[in-house]
Parts: sequence; C-alpha cells; structure tokens
Amino acid sequence: MIYWAYGYAGLGFCIGGLWFWMLIVFIISSIGYSGQSKIYDAFLVGVTDDKRMNWISILGFSYGYIGGALPFIICIVPVVLSQFGVIDMSLMAAYCFAFIIAVVWWIIFVILC
Repeated sequence: MIYWAYGYAGLGFCIGGLWFWMLIVFIISSIGYSGQSKIYDAFLVGVTDDKRMNWISILGFSYGYIGGALPFIICIVPVVLSQFGVIDMSLMAAYCFAFIIAVVWWIIFVILC
C-alpha cells in the first residue's frame, strides 16, 4: 500500500553519481503517489455528502500542505547548517538525512491516519 515510501527512501541512500538509480526510485515513488491520489478521490465520495464534498476536499488538501511544510522545515535545518559549516556533515549526507526524515514522517503520518 505504501510502496511509494520505499521508492522515496531509496532516494535517501543514493550517493552522488548514481543518477540512473535515482531516476528509477523517483519513478516508483511518483507512481505510488499518483495511485494514492486516486484512492483519496475514491474515498471522498463515501466520506461525505455532495453538499460538503468540496469543503472536506479542501480540508484534506490543506492538512496535507501543512503536513508537508513541517517536515520540510525540519529537513532544511541540517542542510543549511551543513552548508554553512555549523555542523560537521557533508552536504550530500545532509540531503540523504533529509530524505530519510521525510520518509519516516510520512510513514508515521500514513500509519496514524
């Protein structure tokens, strides 16, 4: 069900120069994301009536954007700090760490919802 997370996690383990592997795991995660969007739309009909469908859809997307902004803020901190040399971490390692944080965030989000 959440195989998109495996593809996205694979991006976190890609070291520079492995562009083909990154392309493959990006395609896998994109297919998974597109598939879950269809499931979301299919469940929307069963959750509410026709009068409130737009409102429920707007709420779902807004919570998704808020949920997406929080891990972005968390992930950008190690990237910026490593870029300015505040923490002893290479920039590539900070990027990989950010991918892993995002994957863990969304897996927890999916499990709880």
